[in-house]
Amino acid sequence: TPVPAAHAAAAAQGAALAAAAAQALAAEEAPDTTHEHPDDGYGTDATEMYEPLQEEELLDDAPPQTDESSQLRLLELEQEAAQLRLEVHNLQTELVRQRRLRSQERNLSQLATG
Repeated sequence: TPVPAAHAAAAAQGAALAAAAAQALAAEEAPDTTHEHPDDGYGTDATEMYEPLQEEELLDDAPPQTDESSQLRLLELEQEAAQLRLEVHNLQTELVRQRRLRSQERNLSQLATG
């Protein structure tokens, strides 16, 4: 049975949303890196700004989670994102297979009539 392209697009969007949610949760759990510090000779207004870490750095260098429910939720979101990515891959593979089949059918039809 044909798989509509809209279904594949919806699954891809779902995978992207799940991945973004997992990254957002990981970023929430990471320590805040943009806070004020007393002046140690670096500034004149008694504050010092540090550059925020990139998301990849937050995910790679984050300290171990102590809140088990947050860690479990993050793992669940990552698993859901992986499952959605697999579903998208499978749907795309099916679309390619169907396109090849239609192309072969057209070629056979042209050979038969031609």
